[in-house]
Amino acid sequence: MADAGLLPQDRLRSQAQAAARLWGGDPASLEHIADSANAVYHLPGLGYLRLTRPQHRSREACLAELDFLRHLLRSGVPVAAPLPSQQGLELEQLESPDGLLQVTVFEPARGDFVAPDSEHWNESFFRSWGAWLAKLHQAARSFRPGAARRWHWRDEPLLRAAPALIPHAEMACRRELDLLLAALDAVPETRRGFGMIHADCAPVNFRYLPETGITGFDFGNCCRHFFAMDLAVGLSVLSRRPERDAIRTALLAGYQEYGPDLPELALLESLLRLRVVYVYLTRLAAFGPQPNERQKRRLAALSARVREQRGW
Repeated sequence: MADAGLLPQDRLRSQAQAAARLWGGDPASLEHIADSANAVYHLPGLGYLRLTRPQHRSREACLAELDFLRHLLRSGVPVAAPLPSQQGLELEQLESPDGLLQVTVFEPARGDFVAPDSEHWNESFFRSWGAWLAKLHQAARSFRPGAARRWHWRDEPLLRAAPALIPHAEMACRRELDLLLAALDAVPETRRGFGMIHADCAPVNFRYLPETGITGFDFGNCCRHFFAMDLAVGLSVLSRRPERDAIRTALLAGYQEYGPDLPELALLESLLRLRVVYVYLTRLAAFGPQPNERQKRRLAALSARVREQRGW
């Protein structure tokens, strides 16, 4: 969910510099990477510093994310590890005019970003992607959270806000969401097919080396969901590619190679359709009640995709 403008940039950088000192980093070396739901900076010599405001994620949610990451690391799943501060804390807090900021630093993920024009955009890459998700889900089956827990997917803020976000003129989009929620409510949440997922596993959130495969990062959306949703997110990114069917075959083959049961096609299709609705909701939230002309065209295109009721 886009939410740029965490704080005015000068104050935000000041907070990031204070955070860098907690990890023994050089504040002057900070390189701004992105503002979305979090503000992210490259901290040379250490990794990536993330500032999270309380309106986006609570301290408990951040602690639960770190708990899951530690479990994945113990289970041998390649992820960017959280780094302790000089006080030995993986999560620090900073006072700001916006409230208490949650601060974390993660090591860099090994490998390269793979775009469609990359030499690595091939069958091996997609099989590695599927294999990494399989390893994550295998590990998730044995995860036992502590006192801090991530939310159930039905409690995701955008889904809860959907009735207010979707315009009254878009009744077909409202009906599509209602149909999908009813269908998914009827699917049993068994440990073999339901648990903690990444929830945003696309190439921007992992790096790849042909020799070692995928290393994942940015678990800011991780939650309790059907494992198949991680596959749906990836496939939704790829569904408009001309080589889409070959990509899907390779991704699912890599997933199946590492053991988890492939999801039923009906479940995967429902989750793909839910992802389309979710992307529409992110834009409705980001653009606000008075979108400009460019944003209106984007919303119209997304609304049309929702009304198609087609996942893949």
